[in-house]
Amino acid sequence: MKKISLPLFWKFTIALVLIVATFGSINALLIWKSVSFSLETELDKRARFIAKSIASQAVTPLLYDDYVTLQKLLDDIKETDSTISYAFILSGKGKVIAHTFEDNVPSPLIKANQVSSTSEVNTVLINPKNFDGNLIRDLTTPILDKSIGVFRIGLEEEEIQEEVNRTINTLLGMVFFFLVVGILGALGFAYIITNPIKMISNAADKIDLNTLKSREKIRIKIRQKILDKWEIFSRAEDEIDLLAQKFNDMIERLEKTYEELRKTQASLLQSEKLASIGTLVAGFAHEVNNPIAGLQSCIRRISENPENIEQTKKYAKLMNDAANRVENIITNLLNFARKEEINFETVDLSSVIENALLLAGYQLEQSRIIIENNVNQRYPVRGSQNHLGQVLLNITLNSIDAINQRVSLNPDSPRRISFSSSTDKSHVVLKIEDSGIGIETNKIDKIFDPFFTTKETGKGTGLGLSVSYNIIQQHNGEIKVESTPGEGTTFIISLQKESDER
Repeated sequence: MKKISLPLFWKFTIALVLIVATFGSINALLIWKSVSFSLETELDKRARFIAKSIASQAVTPLLYDDYVTLQKLLDDIKETDSTISYAFILSGKGKVIAHTFEDNVPSPLIKANQVSSTSEVNTVLINPKNFDGNLIRDLTTPILDKSIGVFRIGLEEEEIQEEVNRTINTLLGMVFFFLVVGILGALGFAYIITNPIKMISNAADKIDLNTLKSREKIRIKIRQKILDKWEIFSRAEDEIDLLAQKFNDMIERLEKTYEELRKTQASLLQSEKLASIGTLVAGFAHEVNNPIAGLQSCIRRISENPENIEQTKKYAKLMNDAANRVENIITNLLNFARKEEINFETVDLSSVIENALLLAGYQLEQSRIIIENNVNQRYPVRGSQNHLGQVLLNITLNSIDAINQRVSLNPDSPRRISFSSSTDKSHVVLKIEDSGIGIETNKIDKIFDPFFTTKETGKGTGLGLSVSYNIIQQHNGEIKVESTPGEGTTFIISLQKESDER
């Protein structure tokens, strides 16, 4: 089943709008029913009052057979109220005495409503044919006594209903207005609640090692004070502000933790360098002793025969070469041992390999290991030469130890370390293959863990590959290892290629 993602803003909005719309609709329905019933009741009371009032006024004229006064009474009441469709008076025998019709009163209308014996006023709804299909509210009431006469009045229901509808529409308009205001308020409330959470989410997405490394200050500011220059308008804080403050506190702790981690990592990096230097000391002593012995020999020979100019010139050149060699050896050692930040620049990968092999030269010579360097120089990478050199030196020293372990078990084992490279559009891939003893399958996933080592006790710190892994990660690269126990190991390093635009 496909997962549906719905932002919190819309969840709040939909929920609040549904609540407001539901209760608004219920209120509108209840109001409509209540108002309709009330108006209908009031209009019915009004019609009954008119009927009884005219009936009481018609008593005297009717007793004195004053038909002119009765007719005038009916004409006056019809002119004063537009909702009255007709009015007429019947004698006790059912004869029409006075009416408001232009012609005679329709006989079906006379029989449409009769005086009830149980009620003073009887009301029925009729639809006479000669009234254009309009519904009429017909009321009949006795005049003093129905044996004396009956008063009939017809009110147009359409006008009454229009009046009811106007009143209801006004009330419904007010309800709709408040419903719209409620929905807009719901949207505003949802925004106030969800926008800070969205800001925190966006800020959290920006947090990574790069932002912490660049010391970019990521802070959340919720609902800045309105009219900040007037203190009276300062805001009242709530749980959202507390959440933002806790988030900012968390970022500060992360920054401090990262800074401490960076310092610890730098210390580990330097510690591993010093450990590597300890491994290289014997080789450097050998490399330095040879040219120093040559210098001493040249000085002795010059001292024995100082007048031989040709000999002095010859030995002076040899002494200069020996001094330069010692200088190069010491310079390489100092460069490697120097503590420095990672500064990215264009790096010739082949040159990095050559420097690493130069540092490990004595160990390679003593172990009689053959080096195959097939790295293509046409693909420069983006990185720090000193730190990448440390990675390659760590891997080379590990390969030397692995080869020596295999040779100790089988003296006829091959002694080879090869470097090769390939490339794609954005990366250069470097492979370092050795013919060492290999790594057991159950240990492959642990070799980059700090202080984990497959070497014998006292022959490794367990930091070399862990530090190398972190260095490659800082270069936005990737390092992997493949190994076949008893046959050898391959380290695969992927680094960003230097852009042609630089």
